[in-house]
Amino acid sequence: MASTPSRFVFGIFNFEAEGFFGGVIDNANGKVTPAPGNPVADALGQNTVVQVLADPKGRFLYSLNTGARSFGIQLGQAGIGAYQINRSSGMLTPAPKQIVFSVPRSGFMAIDGTGRFLYQLDTGGIDIYSIDQSNGNLTLMTGAAPMPAVGNFSATSADGRFLFNEGNGQVEVYGIDQASGQLTVAAAPISTGGSGGPMAISADSRFLYVANSAEGTVAVYSINANGALAQAAGSPFATDAQAAGMSLAPDGKFLYMTFQNTGESHVKGFAVDPAAGVFTAIAGANLNNATSINVDGFGRFAYVSQGQLVTYKIEPATGALTSVSQTPQPVSDIPLDITLVP
Repeated sequence: MASTPSRFVFGIFNFEAEGFFGGVIDNANGKVTPAPGNPVADALGQNTVVQVLADPKGRFLYSLNTGARSFGIQLGQAGIGAYQINRSSGMLTPAPKQIVFSVPRSGFMAIDGTGRFLYQLDTGGIDIYSIDQSNGNLTLMTGAAPMPAVGNFSATSADGRFLFNEGNGQVEVYGIDQASGQLTVAAAPISTGGSGGPMAISADSRFLYVANSAEGTVAVYSINANGALAQAAGSPFATDAQAAGMSLAPDGKFLYMTFQNTGESHVKGFAVDPAAGVFTAIAGANLNNATSINVDGFGRFAYVSQGQLVTYKIEPATGALTSVSQTPQPVSDIPLDITLVP
């Protein structure tokens, strides 16, 4: 499938950050320069942000906020922050409407492959929002998931057909009605072979990767035409423990993972070929003091938070990483709080 270059990168620190920072990506050399307006204040007030997510067409940015208080004083509201992305400059502007929750929620968001619907895990269920295609406003829709969510992690296939929900050692599959956004059961929950954790889906929508964070493994599945999952030969594969984030190269050849333990974070890369049962560590893709990694849409560069944002060139044959440039912002202290935008 055709690759789409990444044009912008946005990030924020998890706890009571000063705001969102944006960067403009030069696809010729991977260099990132500041977007105008940095930092952009959180539209829901000073906050704890646990996820930043862009729609697949690069028009809107959403943040999952859990709120913040200090000495009993409310600093920021829990909810979903919505922002418009200037497609020329990368500048962020708050959308006209923000979503405020009555209580904090920790279930992560996912956006369907068409960029028309946003899904957010809500106390065992899944809330469905329509995305206003002109300004990014979210509107809560009627209807609910036909069966309870199994965990807090969710991801959608790029072809817009499936939503994967995962947690507590299980992964389940919903079919997405591409006209209405409503969900139907595509496959019953199956075991991940461990505790579960972050997920990644190949750009061609053929393979699903699920980290079992506590056990230090990754379960790999092929995705059948009806959404049913079949475990790849040799899965689950050994990695380090405490996986916190995953990023796949668009051609599906390399998987990069962030691991976060108390006081320590690092990134490792793996050469992968699920059809052949291949999952091999890349010798030149071990990065210390790294809290996130995101592979660009062309698969030529990876962007890593290491106190600053470091651009690494990806060696196309091996997946090894070589540092080529750096910039102070945007960076994040957790993998889900920084994202690349096409």
